[in-house]
Amino acid sequence: GKTREEVASDIEQKIKDGGYIADPKVNVRFADLTISIIGEVARPGRYDIKKDQFTILEALALAGDLTIYGDRSQVAVIREKEGKSIVTKLDLRSSDIFSSPCYYLEQNDVVMVSPNKYRAATSEINQNRSFWISLASTGISFATLLMTIITVANR
Repeated sequence: GKTREEVASDIEQKIKDGGYIADPKVNVRFADLTISIIGEVARPGRYDIKKDQFTILEALALAGDLTIYGDRSQVAVIREKEGKSIVTKLDLRSSDIFSSPCYYLEQNDVVMVSPNKYRAATSEINQNRSFWISLASTGISFATLLMTIITVANR
């Protein structure tokens, strides 16, 4: 339940207290890193990374890059800190991404690529269209059933 910095500090203090080294420097690294990439990417999923520092750009490349429907100005990194989910929005077109605290991904980060306006609009239309087609076909089926019952009853 500790950060890498807290673990390094604890180890440094124990080395110092044990009298082994006067001024120890400890660097803690993950043996592997797990991240999830979802949304408008070619291969969404959960990925195990075998290196300690892994950038958001490397993660998107691993997932096959954004699809043509991915919005490069609306990429979010969801990171859990102290039991709370923190969402950081990034614009891949801006050089500010390199100074973002989410440029380097951390354990269990989720990278979410939002759809662009075109994709969002067409998905809404398709859902509405499907609803109305379903409603119309149900109405036609009901009318056909009524006509059949009336025809049979008149014979």
